[in-house]
Amino acid sequence: MYIDNDTLNAIIGANRDNALICIFTKLLWHTGARLVEVLDTVPMNISLSNNRIRINNRRKRTREHEYYREIDIPQDLIEELTIFIKNNKIKKDEKIFKFTPKTAINYIHIACNNAGLEEKITPKMFRYSFAQNRIMMGVDDFELSYLLGNTDIKKTILYRNLILGKHIA
Repeated sequence: MYIDNDTLNAIIGANRDNALICIFTKLLWHTGARLVEVLDTVPMNISLSNNRIRINNRRKRTREHEYYREIDIPQDLIEELTIFIKNNKIKKDEKIFKFTPKTAINYIHIACNNAGLEEKITPKMFRYSFAQNRIMMGVDDFELSYLLGNTDIKKTILYRNLILGKHIA
């Protein structure tokens, strides 16, 4: 399922009293990050000056090096994150979201139920929707591969072909 802006707004609107769910959902949609990558987000990875968030790429990480990618996110999300971090007294190197992947999936299901959505939405669908949005904006395969943190361009081309409905032999 493609999560469009209206669906995202329905989820956010139905859960506006829960900043944690709103911010978490928006980060999934605006970054295309894997669930575990969003769960690893810390305040020092958010750049207030250029509206970017640094996503640590768990697929490329080694003992010697941290690999990351920077994703542009909207100013209003930066502001929400800043307020949330301040209100919850989260230290700069402390995880913003202190829950497990399973709990995160449950939060998403609850948020979607609150919005009256019948289809079960998963974190992977947010990633897929991010990729589809970028393809519709004309982003090339190499840029999309970077944004998604894919280690192999073939995975990105697979995404593109699936999104565009091309037959894959």
